[in-house]
Order: sequence, then C-alpha cells, then structure tokens
Amino acid sequence: MNAPGEPRSLRTLLDGRATLSAVTAYLDGLTPAARLHEARELPPLGLDILWEISAAAPPLTVSHVLPPSRAAHHALRWVGRSTRPPFRQLELPCFQDEHGRVWGRVVPAYDLMATVVGPMYFAVTAHPEWPGEVCLSFDRVPDTAPPGWPEIRQHGRTSALMLQGVPDRLRGAAAGVLVGRAEATGAHSILVVVED
Repeated sequence: MNAPGEPRSLRTLLDGRATLSAVTAYLDGLTPAARLHEARELPPLGLDILWEISAAAPPLTVSHVLPPSRAAHHALRWVGRSTRPPFRQLELPCFQDEHGRVWGRVVPAYDLMATVVGPMYFAVTAHPEWPGEVCLSFDRVPDTAPPGWPEIRQHGRTSALMLQGVPDRLRGAAAGVLVGRAEATGAHSILVVVED
C-alpha cells in the first residue's frame, strides 16, 4: 500500500507532469511485471509525456537494449504497447548475431497480423541523427536469426505500409524501460516497452 503522498501509478505521476527522476525512481521500485502493467495502462497522452521527459535521460546505447555479454542468437524480449492501432500490444525481441550486430523484430499481439505482414525484422544501432538515442532501422534485415524465428526476408509492400509510423527512435525512461517515437515517416506514434 502506498504511503500518503507517494504516487499510486505511473499514470498519476505523468498526469502531474513529474520529472524524469521521479518517474525513474517510481519505476525502479516496481517488479518487472508491475512495470509492464503500468506501461500498458498508459493512455496516449501519458506516452507523449513520457517521451517528452525522457529527453532528460542519460544517453541510451545499443548495449542497454541488448547487453553485449548475451550469447549470440539468445533473444531478450521487450514487451509493451504503442499508440499505433495495429501494434497496441507488442513485443520487440532482440538478439545479436555472431558478429555482435544487434537485430530484432516486431511481434504484434495478433497472429493474423504477423501472418499478413511477415516477421518485421529491424537493425538496432546508435541513432545517426539523435546522439544518445538508439535507432530501429526497418530497412535492414539480419542474415541469420535465433532458432524457431520466422524466415528472414526483405519487407514486402504490406509490411512496409504497416511499419510506417512504427517508432524508430528509442530513449531510456528507467532501468529496463524504453520509450520510442516514430520519426521516419513523420507519423505520430509512441511506444513503451519493458524488459521481460
């Protein structure tokens, strides 16, 4: 139970325009399952505010998304939500290949969506235009993937259309919490994902 004056949820913190340090302290005090629950409960305005205040976050690197010590082809799952309708709930599992390059894919909550648009692979790199941020590059796909993952292929017309507006800039919001925003198409879309 919360003590008087303590925040009751991430949403109430963001509604009150809390600082990033207050949000980070709150999220760091939660279990991973509670962090995910809080992230999925955020309305679009809360996601916008989280993106705005995350500008004050320490620089994010690819190693925050996937530690380099992780074995090749051993995926780390990020789970969360987006303001983009086809991806309201999603997963972003990431892995590194045998050369240390980091890759991932978008896994929508609905199997039918994955069947229609394909595996939606992306490269994870330092953002070329936004220092201290990480970029999800949907124009590149890996050569190999972890066992059991979908076949790798270039994005077709359907998946390219679906990927428009998928956030491609990432910032850190707290340990194990990333917030992203679409930049490539000018579409307004925000996501928040939590390390699973």
